[in-house]
This record gives sequence, C-alpha cells and structure tokens, in this order.
Amino acid sequence: MVVALQHALEEQMRRVLMFGLAVSLFSAPALADFRLTAPAAPAGAPWRQVQDASPDTTEDESGEFDEGAPYPDNFSFTRIPVTFPASAEAPGLSDFLINLRTSVEKYDEAALVAAIAPKIFWDRDFGGGFDEAATGTENFRQAFQIGIPDILPEYADDGWVRLSLALNSGRFSTEPDHPGSYCTPVFPELADAAAAEKTFAQINMGDDEWRLYWGFVDGRAEVRTSGKADAASIGAVENEAVPVHAWDAENSGWVEIGMPDGRKGFVEAPKVGTWIDERICFGQTGGKWSIVGYIGGGD
Repeated sequence: MVVALQHALEEQMRRVLMFGLAVSLFSAPALADFRLTAPAAPAGAPWRQVQDASPDTTEDESGEFDEGAPYPDNFSFTRIPVTFPASAEAPGLSDFLINLRTSVEKYDEAALVAAIAPKIFWDRDFGGGFDEAATGTENFRQAFQIGIPDILPEYADDGWVRLSLALNSGRFSTEPDHPGSYCTPVFPELADAAAAEKTFAQINMGDDEWRLYWGFVDGRAEVRTSGKADAASIGAVENEAVPVHAWDAENSGWVEIGMPDGRKGFVEAPKVGTWIDERICFGQTGGKWSIVGYIGGGD
C-alpha cells in the first residue's frame, strides 16, 4: 500500500495536483500575524496528495474489517491528543515571512523569485525533479510547479495554493542535515502513543499506516454539518489527531473527519495537517533570509 501510494504521489506531483493543508492555528501570539488565507483551490483539484479514505466499510467472514476500508460505520474512539515541540526561533525570520506571505497572496512571481536562494536543497525527491545543476529558482519552480511553461491552465494556480498552505504553520524546526535552516510545518507527536496504537490496531492500521489516513489539528477548529462556513457547528476538535474520510470533500476545500463519538463532520482544509506534508526551509544567504530548501511530502 505504501509503495502504491508513493507512486501515486509521484504521478500527482508531476501533474501538479494539490498537496493540501498545513497546520491551522498559531500557538505563539508573536506569530499570529503570519496566518495565511489560502487561495481557493481550483475545482476538481484535491488538497492533498493522499488517496481519500473510503467511508464505506464491510466485514469479511472472520469479522475483521477489510483491508483498504479504513473506518467502520459510526467509528468511535478515545480522543487522541497531540503535542508539538517548541518552535525554533530566529531573528528576522518573522519579518521575512510577512513579506513572503504578501507575495504569495498576490501571486507575485518576481517577489517570490527574489526570496529564493541561488541554490536550494531538495530532500525526499520522489519524482526525480531536482536538478543539481539548476538554480534555486528553477528547482523551486519545479517543486511547486509555479511558472512552468507547459502546465495545464486548470492547474496554473495549484502551486500557489500549495505554497500558501505550506507557509500556513507558525511553527519551525531546525534540520540537522542542513545546519542553519528552519523548516515548516512541524509535525506533532501522539501524546499517548501506546493508547493511540491500540485504536489504530482496531481498524487494521499497523506500523505507521495510520499516518496516511489521519490528520491533526493544531489549535481549535469548528466541525460543521457540511462543507460550508455557515453550516451548523456540531462541536470542535482541538490539538488532536482525527480520522479523515475525505481530504477534499466534494472538491469544496473542506475535510470530512470523524469525531471521537462516532459522528462525522467537516473542517476547513487549511486547519487540518498531515504527517506527510511537504515542507519549506529558510536560512540566511548573503546576510538575508531566503528560501533555501524543499522537503517533499509523502510516506
């Protein structure tokens, strides 16, 4: 399954399909100004490079749930809290991100190019897109499919949306393999991994397979009856892992999730992160902050 998903990820990256939703809320007040409003996703473009989890579940003769059908009907579970490591801080990075956010929101390609280092690293390059001889701008364009001449018109905005979402987190971590770099988003840990693993085992998600089908919420998010901002709220999720039934329900920009009591509802896509999101890294180049790296998503 993991191999098949990886191949799907490679193909979708080539076709510029959306990656999706980084973390939702800032925990540090000083970072609150950097919350991005992601551009609307083009119709039909998924927010994630992850196959949708099917809500249809059947039991085989043994009473076990079929592989590939992640969640039984009315799936209830013990709430799974998550915790985040302390965000790495760096003088001047916040101001740089304010300007970068503005550039991305405006689709300002010239300003984006000016923010990219002459050379960047590209880790987890599943699709073989990295060209060691190319400039940082050329590789970054390839990674996000921004300003690519032969891109299909219906996918022209997808790279900007992915970039916006990747910048949506207010948390950063350093990368040991790339000293001096600060990368976002940052992935949480399960607060009680042993208890969570029991839940995953009950639905036949062994090892790290659950990472493909569960998302997380950083902060608090309202859960609604449908994928509309004015739909009725049926509760909220906060700093916890959530089972995902559809990453982009009906191409609406909303994620259909399961709640611990078995109910299903909808959360705005940018407020749900995954453990396999793509990441952007920043560092000092010639005395100024720049985009210095890209870490591909997938598992």
